[in-house]
Parts: sequence; structure tokens; C-alpha cells
Amino acid sequence: MNLLKMRSDLSHVFSDNYQNGLLFSSSDVLLAYLIPGWKALMAFSIPRNTLSVFSLKKEQDAILCLDALRFISFTWIASLHSAVFTVESDNGMQLLRDEDYFYSPLILNSYSSVDTFFLISGLLVSYTFFKKVHRDPDHARSRFNWIMYYVHRWLRLTPAYLLFIGMYVAWTPRMHGVWALSTAMNSSYFVQACEDTWWMNALYISNFNGMLNMCYPISWFLSVDMQLYWIAPLFLLAIYYSWKAGLGAVLAGVLISIFTMIALTAYSDLPVVSFFAVKHIGNLDFTNQIYIKPWTRCIPYLTGILCGYLIIQVRQKSIELRRPKAWQIIVCWLMATVTALTVVFAVYDYMRGHSEWSIAVKSLYGSFARIGWAAAVAWVVLACTFEWAGPFDLDCIE
Repeated sequence: MNLLKMRSDLSHVFSDNYQNGLLFSSSDVLLAYLIPGWKALMAFSIPRNTLSVFSLKKEQDAILCLDALRFISFTWIASLHSAVFTVESDNGMQLLRDEDYFYSPLILNSYSSVDTFFLISGLLVSYTFFKKVHRDPDHARSRFNWIMYYVHRWLRLTPAYLLFIGMYVAWTPRMHGVWALSTAMNSSYFVQACEDTWWMNALYISNFNGMLNMCYPISWFLSVDMQLYWIAPLFLLAIYYSWKAGLGAVLAGVLISIFTMIALTAYSDLPVVSFFAVKHIGNLDFTNQIYIKPWTRCIPYLTGILCGYLIIQVRQKSIELRRPKAWQIIVCWLMATVTALTVVFAVYDYMRGHSEWSIAVKSLYGSFARIGWAAAVAWVVLACTFEWAGPFDLDCIE
């Protein structure tokens, strides 16, 4: 009898998990049956994780265009970081000469690519929340759900995050060769910063410590994203109780962010880009006061919250959205394209040091860049999701 039960259990385990690409051999199936909590162990499975990473299988209600946006933005960011590291190469000055090429802002002014990730983050938080609300109208009123909203996020990110920092601290001082000479991989300065301030990373407040005093500086994104996640319920609940109140809350957040950027730019006479502008080489004031702070990064995140709400409402048939006329769609695509290109290329002469902007112009650009880029990307997401994109549909990119 026990043998029959074991055979039946193994059959179910194999059937359920082989179809999902979780198991690859009879030994995996046997371990799944004999070892409690096998799923936790399978999290370290190289075959399983490889299949998961490269799988093209999509959920039925997935927003497919987000994968293409992630790929494009990630590639863009990697290009910028590659340019950063060339500064410390034997021909580092070539980077400054490359700024004369008209296409240089495509690489050196890729800061807006990070705004795309913030918009995606806000969109997914909103989309997931309102999808749960549609399944269970009392979801938003449950204290337990809101406690788990924070606990789950922290537990999901932090163990792997701190494990990586621990490996970084242990491994970096043992580097040898040309990589050890790079200040970007300084084996004493940044390791010491991690030993002193790792707890700020665990609490996701490291971005308040300044870029040069931060443990693993590029982790500033995780801190800002978590901080925006903390305050997202204020806007989600406002939309939940009244979409008009929610829209008002989002607009208020956008205006506060704009006025904050204007005030910071005017008070400290900040540049509009980081240290790639010729006259501001090595100046981290823009980075520390604007680039890595949540109150100046919230505009795309809030835009994403509105996009997520609109998408789920349309998909759940709560809102009937009529297809725009062809000329209206074309106009919107042209406006989005012109806006995005303006955000990227408007700083061309400024970065080369051929023009000096007044505080008013810098404040105007800083505000326009955040709002304009968020609006352009939001249009791309909505157009692809609602099948208004035609040949530009990112859903088709696999």
C-alpha cells in the first residue's frame, strides 16, 4: 500500500513540475518526495534557474511590452557604465573627445533609462494591487495584507542583497591585476564603506549617505525603489476609494517633486546632468541631491501607478476604452517620439561646454525631462497593451 502511495505521489510530483521545467531527472523527483521543503533547495538548481531565466513562457495576463522595455533600458544603462569605466583606462580622455559627436547624448545622457525602470516598478505595484482588489474587494481593507505588503517585499529582496554585499566585501580585496587598479573597484575604500554602513543597505536608506560614502554605490536604485514602494499605498488607497482623489494625489506628488527639483537646482546651482558635462567633470552635487533621491525620482513611479490602474480597469471591463482614430494614434506616437528625443539630445551643447544654461533653463529642463520621459514611456506601454502600436508593438519582440 505504501509503495502504491509513493508511486502515486511521485507521479504527481513529476507531472506537475516537469511541465513547469522544475525537475530534470528521476533523482530530482525522488528528492522532492523524500526531502521536506524541496522547493527551497530547488531554488539553487542551476538547470531549473537557467530554464526559468531563458523561458519565453508568458502568463495570460502579463504586460508583454515591459520585457522589451527592460531589455532596451538595461542595454542603455550598460552602455553608459561602459563609458564611465573608460575614464580610468589608458586613453580615458577619448571619452571627452567623443562628446563632440552628435550621437554622444544617446550614451552619455542615458539617465532617463532609469526612469523607465521606476515607471515599470510603479506600474506593476499598481497593477498587482488592483488585480487582487478585483478578486477580493476587501483586500485593501485588511491590515494583515498591508503588513505582508511590506514584510514580503523586504524578505524577497534583502537576503540575496545582503549575501551579495557579503561576497563583495570578502572577494573584492583579493582582486589582482588591472581590475584592482580601477578606483571604480577600489578594494579598500568601498569595502570599508560596506563594513561601516551595510546596515543602511539592509534598511534601504543608503542613498541618503552620498554616492562616495555608500556601500556598493549602484545599489542606490534599490533604496529609492523601496522608498517609493513604502509610500505607494498612499496613492493606491486614494485611487481605490476615489479615482478622482487618486488622480489629485498623484498630481500633487508630481508638483511637489517639480518644485523640489527647481528649489534644489536654484539653491545650489546644480548642473542638469552628472559629471559627463565638460564644465562639471567629477561634480557629484547633481547625483547626490537629485539623481539618487526619491522626491526627485517619484514622477515616473507615480505615472506608472496610474498606468497600472488604467490597464487593469480596462482588462477587467470596469472601463470601456474606445480605440482612438488612426490620426490620433499617429499624433500621439509623434509627440512621444519628439518628447523622448528632446529629453535626450537637448543637453548636447551643454554637455560639450559650448553653452551655459541659466538657473531658470536648468530648472525647466530638469522638470520637463522627468515629466516628458514618463509620459512618452507611458504612451508606449499603453499603446502596446491596447494594440494601438501597429508596427511598433513591443509585445511582438521575443
